[in-house]
Amino acid sequence: MRRPAAALVISLVAAACGGTATTTTTAVTTTTGAFTTTTAPPVPNHPAVAPLVGLPFDEFVDQSFDLMLLRSPQFVTELGLADAYGLRNDTLDDLSDEYLTETRAIEAAVLDLLGSYAGADLDAEQQVTFDVYHWYLDDRVQGHPFAYHDYPIHHMLGSYHWGAFFYLTDSFPLTDAEDAEDYVAAVGAIGAQAAEVLEGLEKRREMGIYPPDYVVE
Repeated sequence: MRRPAAALVISLVAAACGGTATTTTTAVTTTTGAFTTTTAPPVPNHPAVAPLVGLPFDEFVDQSFDLMLLRSPQFVTELGLADAYGLRNDTLDDLSDEYLTETRAIEAAVLDLLGSYAGADLDAEQQVTFDVYHWYLDDRVQGHPFAYHDYPIHHMLGSYHWGAFFYLTDSFPLTDAEDAEDYVAAVGAIGAQAAEVLEGLEKRREMGIYPPDYVVE
């Protein structure tokens, strides 16, 4: 079975993962003294996460990470995984407020569902994966209230325009005619993506979030 997602957890948070057990989340039973409680997995609060309920732990990690990774076509391209997912490299990330809000909702829903494995019978490697994945998702979710407390356009590395330039000049694969077609399509989509960035700047203005004076002077 293809397991790119587990490998990506390693690359993103510098930890090992693995395991082949078939623990599921149909229920988690915990015994404390004379009391035994059985907890069903939570009902996901986003429909995209519903197919993940009840999966064995390893499959849950793979499929949930796939779900989130595929929301960033540019990251898929940068990782060289487009072919593995049967995709082209012709699509840029959707940076609209609606899409980013949905992405945050999916991350929160995956974190909730991951919590249902906390009392499951995980082996040592799976426990490492659980701990790493939980840390990664929890870090993401804790940052959600501050999603607009940044400055996408500035004069330093990491600015949107620098990232777009670097993506198209250094990250984008150009080895054959299909890559060339994808490149032209990606360049053609920059205008629409930049408009989404400008919408995000307007939202920040409405929230009273401005970059420091030295950035715009």
